[in-house]
Order: sequence, then C-alpha cells, then structure tokens
Amino acid sequence: METIQHELTAEERHERLVAFLKRHMDEKRRDEQETRERYKSDPAIREAFAKLKQENEERGTPVVRL
Repeated sequence: METIQHELTAEERHERLVAFLKRHMDEKRRDEQETRERYKSDPAIREAFAKLKQENEERGTPVVRL
C-alpha cells in the first residue's frame, strides 16, 4: 500500500473512493454468484433452507422479500 505524502485534492479523494466502491461491488457480486452456485450444487444447503422455511412457516414468522 502506498503512503500518501501530500494532502489529496477533492477530486483525488473522489477518484479513490469511486475505485474502492467499484472493487467492493465487484467482490460482492462475485461472492453472491459463488453463493448461488453453491446453493444450486449442494443438496445439503438446499435442504437446510427448506427446513428453515418450514420452521418459519410453522412459527408464523413473516417473510420479508427484498
């Protein structure tokens, strides 16, 4: 990681923030895709979600859809 020797301008701060946010969103998308792939390929995971869904229905837990 580089050490900053001078005060950053507003534009430089903005560019660094945008770059950070882009990296963060790329990582988030990659993690979500891996999670979806694991869900599709692993029957144990699907079974665990089905069990949780059933338990929630039995308790009357409201389901929040985003």
